[in-house]
Amino acid sequence: ERLARAKALLTEGGRLAPADDSWLVQKAVVKLRLAQADAPRAFGVDGARVAQHEEDRARASLLRGVLRSLTRVQRENSLKTYKEAEAEVASCVGALASRLARLDPEGVFFPGGTASRTDAAVSAFAGDEPRRAGELVELACVEYARAATLARRRAEAFEKTIGAAGRTSPRDGTATNAARAAAKASLQFALHCEATLSSLSSSSSALGNEASLSLGLGASSSSFPPPSARGGGSDATAENAFHPEGLEPTLTRHALLALAGGAGARARHLIPRVLALLRGDGDRERASAAAAAEFARLAPRVPSWLFLEWIPQLYSLLDAPGLGGDAAAATVSTLARSYPSAAYAEHRVARGEFSKLGAARSARHLDATLASPAGEAFARAVTLLDFPAQRLAWWRAHVKLLVAGAVEKASAAGGAANDDETRAAAEA
Repeated sequence: ERLARAKALLTEGGRLAPADDSWLVQKAVVKLRLAQADAPRAFGVDGARVAQHEEDRARASLLRGVLRSLTRVQRENSLKTYKEAEAEVASCVGALASRLARLDPEGVFFPGGTASRTDAAVSAFAGDEPRRAGELVELACVEYARAATLARRRAEAFEKTIGAAGRTSPRDGTATNAARAAAKASLQFALHCEATLSSLSSSSSALGNEASLSLGLGASSSSFPPPSARGGGSDATAENAFHPEGLEPTLTRHALLALAGGAGARARHLIPRVLALLRGDGDRERASAAAAAEFARLAPRVPSWLFLEWIPQLYSLLDAPGLGGDAAAATVSTLARSYPSAAYAEHRVARGEFSKLGAARSARHLDATLASPAGEAFARAVTLLDFPAQRLAWWRAHVKLLVAGAVEKASAAGGAANDDETRAAAEA
């Protein structure tokens, strides 16, 4: 009802509202449709849940209608002068295509169904809307990338304007909002990359198989970015958001950009995923090295305290060969300088288990920074902490058992090893 009233106001007086005002209403419609797609199934007249197939058909129909409307807006370039809205449209198209790919992987809910469709008639970006999951996944990937690039360019333009005005110029709210929008767009793209990686690694996921066939992600790094976003493709803007070495460095790049821009808790949840990508082995070694290079380049922009809860994972990477361990060492070194108390306990536990590689990195980056006589004394006191009265009572009871011959009986029952240990303890 509120959306209907808002639409009526846009055409009040016989004049069309500005395109950016119309987009605000359309964006609300997109959010509503996405929420409906995730809602539990409705109840029928008999009180039972509506059949899954029928519910998915209805939801797919709603999503396709909104997707068709937004792609028309993109083709007409009606929001070209409104850079913020243009980036938001691309992000919404990505969200709709991704959600629709899960609801309708085979295009059976597309008007006409699969029976009336030939492969030659299917075109994802030229005149017809995408139908199959592979086409929708590619569309989602490209549009999320477009949104990230457009939002990043807008934020950088504001930064240049502020820089040209001089360092004393205050950072206005518009520039702050642009930076947050860029971080949000990078977060959405990073989450999509993470979901794609997860689906590709799961052999039981039908969507993952379709995505692999469509994008060629798992075959070689030369097949990424998607064809429509490569040089000479239909969308050069999206190409700037991709890393040429594959999904891993692309995910690392945009997760760290989101963290640097203050994208919030959802971005922080990607940190362990990013750290796992730095430990490359097998066929993903090249992609892992590229991810490590992105991490080394962008991690200094991220507030170091965001990595505090992942100190154990960072320390485990110090033993990892290659660029991943070097990138992690730089971050751990920053944490050690800024928060020595938080890093000291993990450092003391881990340094005794390091290989030669990890020990060398630790000596180079951490040992001098975390040297603490007070910390060593405290750790020693904790290891010596005991209850002398209870310890004495335990040993007295044990000596009585030895005298009574309990050890010999246990040895006869097969406890010779335990006997040796007990006798050695008694002699000590």
